[in-house]
Amino acid sequence: MKKTFLAVIIAAVFALNLPAEYAESFLSLNVSPFGEGARGFIVAFADEYNPMFYFNPANSSTSENSKLFLNYEHKFLYSNNSHYNSVAIVMPSVNSMRFGIGYVNQLISSIPIYPEYSDTVSFEPQGFFSDNANCILINASYIYYDEPLDRFSLSAGLNIKPLFHTIHENSGIGAGIDAGINAVYFLPYSSSGSLSKLSLGIAITDVGGTKIKWDTDSNTVDIREMQFKTGFSFAADVKSINSEFFFETGWHSEDNGKIGASVIYRYNKTSGIFCGMTHLTSAIETQQERSYGAGCFIDVLGLGIYYSMSTGELSLSHSVGARYRI
Repeated sequence: MKKTFLAVIIAAVFALNLPAEYAESFLSLNVSPFGEGARGFIVAFADEYNPMFYFNPANSSTSENSKLFLNYEHKFLYSNNSHYNSVAIVMPSVNSMRFGIGYVNQLISSIPIYPEYSDTVSFEPQGFFSDNANCILINASYIYYDEPLDRFSLSAGLNIKPLFHTIHENSGIGAGIDAGINAVYFLPYSSSGSLSKLSLGIAITDVGGTKIKWDTDSNTVDIREMQFKTGFSFAADVKSINSEFFFETGWHSEDNGKIGASVIYRYNKTSGIFCGMTHLTSAIETQQERSYGAGCFIDVLGLGIYYSMSTGELSLSHSVGARYRI
């Protein structure tokens, strides 16, 4: 009976997380203060907007921001049927090293338990259960500057991530490793004093495969397969119009390959808008081939507030986020 319940539960959870080709699919959602609006992967995002190490462990070491960084995001997924929280702290640089810690949680509550089939059909649930998935990320990264010429920077990072997952009466536990590098090349100043840079990021998540062992009668083991991400970005600070532009495009091996792109515009370092797109290159019949997102933000005195929304297979998803630099 316990095994039957677990099979039904896992099927229900996967239905809420389509497409869910991999174990622990909550780790495949976008995590950043930009939330659902930035549908790209932000692998090569090396600047002060968001040194979030979730996508690429090397991103916590950036060329422009070495201060203490705090980040929080809450997602309202699938018409508010699922809640998703992420928080991260990145410590100030010490001898070109930075350390950070993050936490990611997805909660699906009030999932009904229906009785087994019998001659008497009843649509009243016998009770309810919840799905609570948790991941802790411990990050370390290092950056090398091309001093005194300041033509480029190279950074590398590593995540260690314990996983804890509870579904009804069963629990699973596991741990994984992520690794990444980031290279930034600074273009010469233009005649107007504007600064531009190119970034290339490469990340490997769940190195060697991440195993999650469940306390079921059969000791079920789920494996989250190793995945590859690469991204290329261009950022420009245009002094003449007091504006900043950012564009990234990237490829992710998940779901047999998908392409993402994100665009961000910020004016006067105080407010901006952003949008993004994800395209599945080998979408099957049950998958949505393309999803879109957009959002806006205000950033004053180091405090940024964000809102965004995105399309999905089940419904619209929304996200609110905040970050603070001290």
